[in-house]
Amino acid sequence: MYFNSRYGVIIKLLKGFSDLIIAISPKKKSQKEKEVKEILIVDTHLIGDLVMSTAFIQALILKYPLAQIHIVARSYALDVFLGYERVKIHPFFISNGFEFSKWLKNLKTIRRIRKMNIDLGINARGDIREIAIAKLSKVQRLVSFDFTGGGFLLDDVVAVDSKFKHLFDKYKVIGQYLGLDLTGLKPEIRLTEAEIESVSRVESYIGVHIDASNVLRQLPKAEIFQILQTFQKTEKVVFFAGPNLLLGNINDIKLTFPWVEIWKGNLREMMVHLSRCRILISADSGQAHIAASLNVTVLILGGPSKLNFTKPLGGKVELISLENIICSPCDQIECKNSVHQFCFQGIGIIVNQRLNQLIGEASVSRDVE
Repeated sequence: MYFNSRYGVIIKLLKGFSDLIIAISPKKKSQKEKEVKEILIVDTHLIGDLVMSTAFIQALILKYPLAQIHIVARSYALDVFLGYERVKIHPFFISNGFEFSKWLKNLKTIRRIRKMNIDLGINARGDIREIAIAKLSKVQRLVSFDFTGGGFLLDDVVAVDSKFKHLFDKYKVIGQYLGLDLTGLKPEIRLTEAEIESVSRVESYIGVHIDASNVLRQLPKAEIFQILQTFQKTEKVVFFAGPNLLLGNINDIKLTFPWVEIWKGNLREMMVHLSRCRILISADSGQAHIAASLNVTVLILGGPSKLNFTKPLGGKVELISLENIICSPCDQIECKNSVHQFCFQGIGIIVNQRLNQLIGEASVSRDVE
């Protein structure tokens, strides 16, 4: 449920309509702070967004120690928030068209939430579609930004003084508005003791994950091969085969690099195995956010993304991208460069140079010890 440049005119019209409704409507009375027992978060965006929001959820848990937090999100939120007490996930199904079964399930979810007497509803993205879901869920107080024309549906419109430098700044601003303390909090995937034990004897390795929900963010096969060629056969390398990758590319990797381990599994299993990475080479994806939240060194490959705005939060995150690419970042809908994915051409060499430095530094550190 992303808005992009294709919807610019629609967003402007919605925003104008919202501003008009707010201007002619009687001013809403500011609601007094009261005991909050039920909180609703609506976030139907992708995995990386949910991982980033875990810091915000931690702050909510601290602020409201008796409240139940409900999150309407895609089904993979069940894996992201596993281990978070007082957090209940209500799966929401995104449809590219009118899929009656999905809409019926979503309607049942909204009807179920309406019966919960939600005290506080929050949307940290200012997305009118998510604001509408919260409004339909009958929350007593709905707080969000008015970025895409949903202000007339809100009880509290959070003002913004300047442009956000990073996506997480939205959580900071709305957190400040609600009196949350995010100091020292960071995104966190919580592994169970059983999960930690299950991989405790697995030798650490270098991970490669070049899959992404958007095909333009996936690394071209030639660059994947360039990166894999830098490793010696004595170095353990695991290639995480995501669901969006072409099967042909995976088979070619098996044939060309038979010593590279191909890993497949569900999202939660991937989270556990990502925790064993010494280094993860990753496309701009949710898995990069997961690894960063597990304190893994992550090399994120740029390309068409606005990496400075969406990069994972963590002390071991490095951005790698080519310089002076005029067409990057782009809308990621269709590559308009005459050379397809020109923003990735030659990035494998840069990655190899950085890998050699990191592996060399690790070797020196082990020698000193």
